[in-house]
Amino acid sequence: MRRVLLAVAALVLATACGLVGDITDPGPDLGVPLTTDDVVGTWRNEQLDGTVTFAADGTFTAANVPYEAFTDGEKTLPPGFDKATARIGTTGRWQLTGLHPGQADDRQIVVRAMFDKAPEIGYGFGKDLVSERQDDGVTGLVMVVPNAPRFGDRYVYRKCAAPCAATPSPSHG
Repeated sequence: MRRVLLAVAALVLATACGLVGDITDPGPDLGVPLTTDDVVGTWRNEQLDGTVTFAADGTFTAANVPYEAFTDGEKTLPPGFDKATARIGTTGRWQLTGLHPGQADDRQIVVRAMFDKAPEIGYGFGKDLVSERQDDGVTGLVMVVPNAPRFGDRYVYRKCAAPCAATPSPSHG
């Protein structure tokens, strides 16, 4: 019991100090192991008409990324930023990894995305998208986005079976 309490205290401390990211292992029933071939293609979020297209060379293009993913709240939005009409588009690099790189039993369930500077916001960011089996059995890539109550702090992309595209973002349209 004492070890469990120490482990919980260490996890709380590590989280508070920023040593643990904003994702947790979804568990064996939810995390879906991925290959590069599984990831390559276009993934779409229907809520906000957003897409991410992952290329085999480790690059991606994104349209209509939620502004909350780039910010840590209202304080970091640039002057004049219009949340009602913002359609952020950007590019970046990605790699497939696990939640615990280097561990032999680590499942490849994370797409680590490094978003380039978005002109609408003025900076880029890194974000992990975790594979997760949705209620209907379809695999989604989940981006945890704190401070985003409009979609429950979870932005879910689903892979397109047929060609799909979002409404182009002004900066990349």
